[in-house]
Amino acid sequence: PPAAFAAAARQGTRFDFGGYPVDRTGALISVALGAAPTSSAGITLPFISEAVAAEPADRRLLDTACIADEFRRAGVLRSLATGQPVTSRVSEYMPGLYGTSWTETVNGHLVGLVHVSVLRESGSADTSPQTFVFVNYKPGDQTPSLRTQGAARAYIGEKGVLYRVFFPPDGWPLRCIDVVFSREHPQETAYGRLYYDKGGRVYGVEFRPINQHVN
Repeated sequence: PPAAFAAAARQGTRFDFGGYPVDRTGALISVALGAAPTSSAGITLPFISEAVAAEPADRRLLDTACIADEFRRAGVLRSLATGQPVTSRVSEYMPGLYGTSWTETVNGHLVGLVHVSVLRESGSADTSPQTFVFVNYKPGDQTPSLRTQGAARAYIGEKGVLYRVFFPPDGWPLRCIDVVFSREHPQETAYGRLYYDKGGRVYGVEFRPINQHVN
């Protein structure tokens, strides 16, 4: 049998997003993301290296789909005075990524990402996004068939912001999502893939959610 490019978390099928079996773990994310942003003087901005696609290791990573990656938790910013997490203002986030919600219907199932936030200065995802799925969605549905809290990593490029979400076991059959939000058009996505398990294999499908906070 052909070699497995990504292993399913477990056997069985819960619901299908209409994708195709994953036959490679490479991706064209870096094309949509662009190079690391630079100042007008051509000097790389002082973002932390893990959050920005500037280091060689990150560049290799951005040619790989999330299904071949793993979550690495970053530290939470805390006040030295109170020890509590620092609360950021909207102006401190990347445009369109300040706790916003994004949705798309995939094979009849409504998939949503809620609380999507990426800090402008550090390029880090400072909240854990909630993800929900309404199977065979009909307007007026109030109860999602699946609700889970993912773990996110973010990378800032010249043209876009990669938002990578990993799902815990209770989010099965969802495995992970890669979305590149456009910097030129902050309400749009430039790239997106959703990965999930079906019948003991990993499948992938295009996922280009729409910002639900457009004014």
